[in-house]
Amino acid sequence: MRFFLLTIFVLVLLAEVLQASPHFKLRRGGHLERVHRQALSDWKRAHHRSRRHRHRHKRRRHGRDEAQRRIDHITDEIDGYVRPRFGRSVA
Repeated sequence: MRFFLLTIFVLVLLAEVLQASPHFKLRRGGHLERVHRQALSDWKRAHHRSRRHRHRHKRRRHGRDEAQRRIDHITDEIDGYVRPRFGRSVA
């Protein structure tokens, strides 16, 4: 009986997700999609490690702080676009 109820629950949940999925997608070619793509490329660039990363001397830690500042800047930019659109207040 539990398996039957679990199966029904999963099917109903799957139907809800499939029905709602177009609402969660970004419109192709829209401004928000371009911002999203740019933010993803900035994120990859900020997280990039060089091939020789493991062989650097331990005292070179300032690069990590700089990468964190770049990531914070990217998330602030994304929040500037996303939060007003979905009505969230700035935290």
